Formats: sequence, structure tokens, C-alpha cells
Amino acid sequence: MLAGWLSLDQLGGEPVLLLSLVFVLGVLSFGVGSTLIARTLRHAAGAPTMAGAYATAAFNFGAVAGPSAMSF
Repeated sequence: MLAGWLSLDQLGGEPVLLLSLVFVLGVLSFGVGSTLIARTLRHAAGAPTMAGAYATAAFNFGAVAGPSAMSF
């Protein structure tokens, strides 16, 4: 995924390639987030509601913190 993010700059002038890359990155991001939340729920079988809430909150925090950190 890191290579995909870095190549966004290189493909900015090629609309078809850029659209393809954005689609692939979206699919990968969706898969990674869902996988991490599912693993958290599997390891916290005693408190699945709390684990789901914390995993989702951490995922949302990362979704905000990542782009915010890159804006500096």
C-alpha cells in the first residue's frame, strides 16, 4: 500500500492509471480495515462489543490522523 501511495504523485498526469490506482488502493484499504477489526474481535471473545467499539474507534482515528500528519 505504501508503494501505491507513493506512486499517486507519479500517476497524477495519467487519468486512467490514476483512477485504476485509486480503485486498487480503496479495495486494499477496505480489506485491511475489515481484517484488523475481525482479528480484534476474535482475540477479545470475552467482550466483543467493547472490542468492536475500540477497534472501530482506532480505525477511525487512524483514518483522520494519517492524512492530518501528512498535511504538515
